[in-house]
Amino acid sequence: TGTTFSADGLITNNNGQSDIWVLKITHAGMVEWSKSFGGAGFDYGHALRVVPTGGYIIVGSMGSINTSTSSIAQRYDQNLIALRIDETGQTIWQKAYGHDYFDAGMDVYPLNDGSGFLLTGYSEVAALNNLPYESNKNAWTLGIDPQGNKLWEIFAEGSENEYGVAIGANASKSTVAVIGDTDSKDGELISTGRKDIWFQKYNDQSTFTVSLGSDFGICAGKSITLQATVPNCPDCTYLWENNSTQDVRPVTVTTTKVYSVTVTNPSGQTISDSIHITVFPNPTASVVKGDPFNGESNGYIIVTPQSGTPPYQITWDNGAIDFFINHLDGGNYHFSMTDQNGCAVDSTVYLEEVVSNQDFTKQISLSIFPNPIPQNTALNIQSSNRIKNIKIYNSNGLLLKTVLSTPQNIPLEALPKGVYYLLFTLQQGQKYTKRLQIY
Repeated sequence: TGTTFSADGLITNNNGQSDIWVLKITHAGMVEWSKSFGGAGFDYGHALRVVPTGGYIIVGSMGSINTSTSSIAQRYDQNLIALRIDETGQTIWQKAYGHDYFDAGMDVYPLNDGSGFLLTGYSEVAALNNLPYESNKNAWTLGIDPQGNKLWEIFAEGSENEYGVAIGANASKSTVAVIGDTDSKDGELISTGRKDIWFQKYNDQSTFTVSLGSDFGICAGKSITLQATVPNCPDCTYLWENNSTQDVRPVTVTTTKVYSVTVTNPSGQTISDSIHITVFPNPTASVVKGDPFNGESNGYIIVTPQSGTPPYQITWDNGAIDFFINHLDGGNYHFSMTDQNGCAVDSTVYLEEVVSNQDFTKQISLSIFPNPIPQNTALNIQSSNRIKNIKIYNSNGLLLKTVLSTPQNIPLEALPKGVYYLLFTLQQGQKYTKRLQIY
């Protein structure tokens, strides 16, 4: 492709001052056909590429549009033109793109998957478009869909002139590369001499995609905001499965569900994405407590997980991290129990200082030994008072065993290594706790 001012020879017609000229030749150098495109003004062809799905695409500039053969109208002084033709040179479509003054396309790159085209060239954009430099040429890169509808555009500007000359993309379309020249000493493209070659690499923006992110789980009753992420499509419209039409959607999750959104771009293309959100039930726990009595720090609290996903962790406001805490005074004790999914239950347990009518003037002696104790060893117990029962809990607050007698020792063969808590209930009703370590 190129430009012609002629109206003879291979040029069978001239539409105006100059036309875009496309010449197709065989491998032997024979002319297969010659076509000219344009209007009454100055029109220039700058680059042609073969389209993978068939035919060709041409970019250049047009100072005129032949309205008898095109539905597009001239914009300002000169427009960037994209012209799509078939293998015989017949026009499929042509589109003009422009801003305020002179615009031109210097190169075009068809995407291999047929999803559109990348264009580069230059544009003169006035300050009303909020660009800092208004009177010179800015490098201009565009993405268009297969029908020529503009999807996005990027400018690279300085106070002088910048031109995009060649463009390409990698096979996966993850990046777009543009090369050109600049004579600016400021802005994005700074020349170190009179005029420099410049190169820029962009994330590919021509691929029309939407993402709601990866599937995930969340605790019941939590509030989240779903975001439909569509790169570089400010004019896209959104439709969720509940008929909401914003790109963001607040949700309070109560049940496991699939959420979906359909996005439509200005050219009418639609894409969809969905996300599966699993709702985890919040854990529950039972609490057993023993109030301190006789003015001693002998209160205790046992928290036992009842539901949720193990393993569990617990933290107390006094710094403890066990499900069984003892040697407590009266007062409030707050805990937070979290399961494997990060879901939590919070509660406060109140221990009341108990004043008993019973005679506690006699000192009660209660001891266990050895402690720590080797695995598969019997635990010895000495008590000055008769024991009604002994309950053995693991470190997660789970009751493992109840001994209904007054033993002198307890076999521990079935217990693995770890920390355990023993709750002694005396015949008079008093309760005492001991911490046991098995190694």
